[in-house]
Amino acid sequence: MNRATANILGASVLLVGVAYAWVLTGDFEQDAAKNYPYAVLAFTGIVAACWLVRSVARLSAGRGTGTGEPALGTVGGYLALAGTLLYGGLVVYFGYVLPSVIYLAVAAYFLGGRRWGLIGAIAILFPLALYTFLVYGFDRPLPF
Repeated sequence: MNRATANILGASVLLVGVAYAWVLTGDFEQDAAKNYPYAVLAFTGIVAACWLVRSVARLSAGRGTGTGEPALGTVGGYLALAGTLLYGGLVVYFGYVLPSVIYLAVAAYFLGGRRWGLIGAIAILFPLALYTFLVYGFDRPLPF
């Protein structure tokens, strides 16, 4: 698969995910949180749509079809996608914090991090900080 085709596939999957999340997002009673999820989804959707249009233009112009450079490191891209889908499934059963810690630690390791203290600190503190911000800042319960 060449780079332009992989980008088209990735942007399409992202747009489908944005549409699905838009449908699932419910009404929030608090004024502070009412429009936030929709704003994030709209921004993500606009970026994905621009990415899709750019990739289609590159594919039709014949750019991005070279075989010299693999798309997304092909195997690495598929592993990252599989890991993200697995993470999404684990959140449903184990809550937000534990799968997030594991996902961030594994991702940091595969992105080249080798300082275990730093990986552990980021993998533990970031999900806890985000969880605390969302639960107490927006007063929205999340699965723990």
